[in-house]
Amino acid sequence: MRLPALKISYKVLILVAIPLLFEIGLVCFISVLISDSDQAMERELLSKEIILRAGMVARDAAQGAFSVGTYYYTQSDFFKEHYLNDRKSLQENVNAEERLLLKANKKDQLERLKNIRRLSTDGIEMMDEVMNDTDLRKKGQTGFISQNSLVAIVKSSRIMHALLTETQFVMRNESVYRDQYESITRKAKERIRLAVWALLLSLIMAAALAFPLLASINKRLQLVMQNTRKVPKGEALAPRLKGGDEIAELDAVFHDMVDELYNAQKMKQYLLSMVSHDIRSPLTSVQGLLTLLSVGTLGELNSKGKQRVTATEAELERLIRLTSDLLDVERLSSGTLQMEIKTMPSSVIVATAVSALETLAEQCCVKLEKELLNLDIKGDKERLVQVMVNLLSNAIKYSPKNGVIKISVERDGDMALFKVRDQGRGIPPEFQARIFERFQQVEASDASEKGGKGLGLAICKSIVEAHAGSIGVTSKQDQGSTFWFTVPLSEGKET
Repeated sequence: MRLPALKISYKVLILVAIPLLFEIGLVCFISVLISDSDQAMERELLSKEIILRAGMVARDAAQGAFSVGTYYYTQSDFFKEHYLNDRKSLQENVNAEERLLLKANKKDQLERLKNIRRLSTDGIEMMDEVMNDTDLRKKGQTGFISQNSLVAIVKSSRIMHALLTETQFVMRNESVYRDQYESITRKAKERIRLAVWALLLSLIMAAALAFPLLASINKRLQLVMQNTRKVPKGEALAPRLKGGDEIAELDAVFHDMVDELYNAQKMKQYLLSMVSHDIRSPLTSVQGLLTLLSVGTLGELNSKGKQRVTATEAELERLIRLTSDLLDVERLSSGTLQMEIKTMPSSVIVATAVSALETLAEQCCVKLEKELLNLDIKGDKERLVQVMVNLLSNAIKYSPKNGVIKISVERDGDMALFKVRDQGRGIPPEFQARIFERFQQVEASDASEKGGKGLGLAICKSIVEAHAGSIGVTSKQDQGSTFWFTVPLSEGKET
């Protein structure tokens, strides 16, 4: 199933709104069915109670008539007591029946109830007359069965028969109502069951409709993710996604950004090649020419000329060194700087760096001390020496006269830890993380006074991280600094 080319938000809205509206309709329909079922069930229960009360009225009337007749002939107080209970119960059940019929609002049944109430009142009067006559005979005030009592017994029997007929009619009518209400309740339950199944089906359909959308979104996002993985490798991206949804727009913006990035990288490579060939080569030639001038190969210079040539040589040397540093930074960041990883003693790195800077240390009146634990390490000798030289040269520049710089190597797990500790001015805490970034220096005057451009530590960080190591500094103001870096051990053996 292919969804039309709409915005994802519109697709989601459609897939959510349509099933939701359908489900809301079903819920409303189920609510109406439940309400109808509850009403029908309530009426059914009311009809059953009406039938029960009508039966109790008939029972009380029949039992009362039986108790009166038996008491009349036996004069037993047991039957008199039963009659009094039945008489009271009959009146209570007739009143209860009336309340139920009023609640059910059944006018035809209320008309029958009027007859029942009239008949029950007349019957009670007749039976009371028989009971009174029996009481007189029992007390000996009369010794014979009066004709009025016999007539009352006959009349009460007829009245009770008529009352039973009326109650049976009420019961038959209510049985019909009860069956109707039962049918309504049963049908409502069936409809509720069907509505619930329809609700479940709508949920399944909503899930079925959502699945292609989710699959399409996931597939397109995977393509975008694959493109993001290709960028660091410099690989060509997959074709642009078609469509007008948000993912297609994101992919288009990503393609445009990557195109600009690749163009910038090409421009950077062009600049690097231009710097390395078209700028550094002429600078080297000029440096050679200045050297010839300074030694007098091209003729003797007066003292002023020699001073200017010497100053120019120093500035040219700084320019060549800055150019080399810029090339190293870019090559390290782009991963194009080739390294030759070999196993070597850590003492070789320290010794080579110290040898290269001994003259500078003597000129600055700084003493170099070594505390070495010789370890076999893995790395590029030239680049690690470059790191050590940079750290040592900075320590020498910022150390006071007659200061001491301590160089140490120790083991730190599976890494060799190199430290250069000086007695300089220290580095404020807010600068300790930033000095390893490009063109960052503690003080702005360092560039002119110390000759730095803020690239040396950035190059050191790139070289160390290329060796899977880390670099950092611990320092306190006016108490010196300790620069350190780690490189992997070869086999973890001390020598």
